[in-house]
Amino acid sequence: MAGAAAAAAAKPKVGRLCGICTSRRAALKRPKTLEQICRECFYAVFEDEIHRVIVGNNLFKPGERIAIGASGGKVNGIIADSTVLAYVMSELNRRHGYGLDLFLLSVDEGITGYRDDSLETVKRNEVQYGLPLKVVSYKELYGWTMDEIVKLIGLKNNCTFCGVFRRQALDRGAALLNVDKLVTGHNADDIAETVLLNILRGDIARLSRCTSIITGEDGPIPRCKPFKYTYEKEIVIYPFLTACIYSPNAYRGFAREFIKDLERIRPRAILDIIKSGEDFRISTSTKMPEQGNCEKCGYISSQKWCKACVLLDGLNRGLPKMGIGRMRHLDNDSNKDTRQNDPYRFFTWNVTYGTIYPLGIPQQGILINGQFPGPEIYSVTNDNIIVNVFNSLDAPFLIHWNGIQNRRNSFEDGVYGTTCPIPPGKNFTYILQMKDQIGSFFYFPSLAFHKAAGGFGAIRILSRPLIPVPFPNPADDYSLLIGDWYTANHTDLKAKLDGGSKLPFPDGILINGRGPNATSFTVQSGNTYRLRICNVGLQNSLNFRVQGHKLKVVEVEGTHTLQISYSSLDIHLGQCMSVLVTADQPPQAYYIVVSSRFTTPVLVTTGFLRYASSNTPASGPLPGGPTTEIDWSLNQARSIRTNLTASGPRPNPQGSYHYGMINTTRTIRLASSAAQVNGKQRYAINSVSFVPADTPLKVADYYKISGVFRVGSISDAPTGGGMYLDTSVMGADYRAFIEIVFENSEDILQSYHLNGYAFWVVGMDGGQWTSASRDQYNLRDAVSRCTVQVYPNSWTAIYLPLDNVGMWNLRSEFWARQYLGQQFYLRVYTTSTSLRDEYPIPKNALLCGRASGRRTRPL
Repeated sequence: MAGAAAAAAAKPKVGRLCGICTSRRAALKRPKTLEQICRECFYAVFEDEIHRVIVGNNLFKPGERIAIGASGGKVNGIIADSTVLAYVMSELNRRHGYGLDLFLLSVDEGITGYRDDSLETVKRNEVQYGLPLKVVSYKELYGWTMDEIVKLIGLKNNCTFCGVFRRQALDRGAALLNVDKLVTGHNADDIAETVLLNILRGDIARLSRCTSIITGEDGPIPRCKPFKYTYEKEIVIYPFLTACIYSPNAYRGFAREFIKDLERIRPRAILDIIKSGEDFRISTSTKMPEQGNCEKCGYISSQKWCKACVLLDGLNRGLPKMGIGRMRHLDNDSNKDTRQNDPYRFFTWNVTYGTIYPLGIPQQGILINGQFPGPEIYSVTNDNIIVNVFNSLDAPFLIHWNGIQNRRNSFEDGVYGTTCPIPPGKNFTYILQMKDQIGSFFYFPSLAFHKAAGGFGAIRILSRPLIPVPFPNPADDYSLLIGDWYTANHTDLKAKLDGGSKLPFPDGILINGRGPNATSFTVQSGNTYRLRICNVGLQNSLNFRVQGHKLKVVEVEGTHTLQISYSSLDIHLGQCMSVLVTADQPPQAYYIVVSSRFTTPVLVTTGFLRYASSNTPASGPLPGGPTTEIDWSLNQARSIRTNLTASGPRPNPQGSYHYGMINTTRTIRLASSAAQVNGKQRYAINSVSFVPADTPLKVADYYKISGVFRVGSISDAPTGGGMYLDTSVMGADYRAFIEIVFENSEDILQSYHLNGYAFWVVGMDGGQWTSASRDQYNLRDAVSRCTVQVYPNSWTAIYLPLDNVGMWNLRSEFWARQYLGQQFYLRVYTTSTSLRDEYPIPKNALLCGRASGRRTRPL
């Protein structure tokens, strides 16, 4: 063991007297000076040298709160030192009257057989030294343990993840303790190794600061190294501790062995290397990185994203090696992907509650891997997405993949009509395929009223490498999740609805989970950027605009569109679209504005588009946008049409499928309504207000369980009768080509979504729909999408090819109306049992209700 070897090497010849006190027998040969000294003098010299380093460098001031990075284990020096550091800091603070408030701060990386034991040591230190202890874990902060990361990426690059995550975890823990400084156990060996590593890597920026005894002074919490001139061998003469089981493969290990070889020849080599590092001078002509803040988490970073966010993004995207080495991926075209030829991407998500402050008020949110919004899913056409979801909430949970068609597999759709919920404390693995799809979508929790607490995130599906995209590659690609928001707890909102009341007006609007002036995007002059904008809200249509910049629409929910520029865009509930924005204005910051449509009052929030070459803040009045004008929005919607010259997810052009030349075989007219049923507010389609059954409809259909639902329980046309409750299911034939007309006689805008499909929006207008309305249909280049708006006292018509067998939810995206009944299920059926038409129930399917206890299918 390292400690035993150090002690053996330091043991002096028998009979020699201590070279310092000359009265006691020497107990060891001091590694730093090769003096033969007694144990008492060793402790005195050891502690006195550290005291002189602290005082000589003015590391602390009386009254400061100091966190001591403690682990209780040993990672080749850094962490072994922390146990000694905790004792020495406590002792020197008492002995010399520093006047410091000391705290222990430990990080649980989630390494079985190492961290669990060492945390027990830290807890004993808490008692022994009388210091308060705070433990933060990778699992809580990032949603991953090191065991899980190593299982995914192997042993080769694991120390990259651990080092980056640990550094940020210590800063986050220190912030929670509200301390003034953080002290770490980095010793002379560590600093000498770092000097060599930075020389070998040519990392001038780090070389210029790695020998500093205080670092991060321009950051939130400075770090101090009282052990800067203390040898590791002198520290490990203290307790023998266990080594990290993952660290032997670290690149640092090679530098460490070299340092040890030098030390054996010449003990002062360690201090000489440190001195050399201190004396390096960086040429004034050398361009150094400018420190800023990570756009994603706000942590200090010289890049657009900090290293921790890059690594975490790669893990959550199923691309664990994306952030290894230099951060090259941020310079890549957003339509390219390092794993485009790999059809499988794996994700592990832990769903928890957490305190969030989107509008400045603490409230309970739903987090995925500790993130709000949740991690973005990056994929390529035809990729298989494997998402293992652990439900750590106190209630059943489901995730729906809004816009993902789940071809032949409605069992994976993630709504209660198709999928049994994940019980608290359990997990379920979704197996999705992005079959023949491209574009911008999102996911969200579909049960209860969880959507009002978060749990949503973006999905982007990139084109395959051989399929051309009808616009030049953008300089970067950003996802913007916009939506109205309540500060009330989602359970309180649900209780209002369950009690028969309507929801109040929302409290604000969020951009990527943040309130006013909290979100920004950095651009370079002259470059063009892609913004993928989705309305993930609960109640309101929104208008999006960027001060002084045009928005060129290029994609709507998987369809490349005619490239028309707009000054602002209406984006209705559940809808997504991509726009190109060119940084063609004088360099400064510009307002991004999102405001509610058709509401009184008008909700407004802002973010910023910042030019990298300027620190000039945004100025002037906010760019105006439409408020209650319906015709303006209707005309804009009609102008968004399919680009017939563009290729889709398959090599054949999208326009080769001439939907306008196919005769429809059925017309379905759907009318919304609002009424009181049994003294409570309800909403309906064709007079039927949907109530969930005790068993998911698709599961009951698969097992032929009678009495759960009845096909035909909702009519093809408005009945004009009173509203009633039922589990409404409409039957439809596989491969039929149908027309659906949404009729809205109410004074509010409606937004409808159909799972499992994209449809052509062939017409929309005010007034009552009649058969003569077909004369104004667009039968050539209507946009194909999965969510469509219906304006007040108006109608919208769609054409739908029923080419996806399954049980599919058609619902209002106004979430309170959906929750209170404005939805039904479309059962697209075939008598065929071929896998070509529909997959069987997944082998891992959860079974509930009347299906409990049944078998899925043989493994």
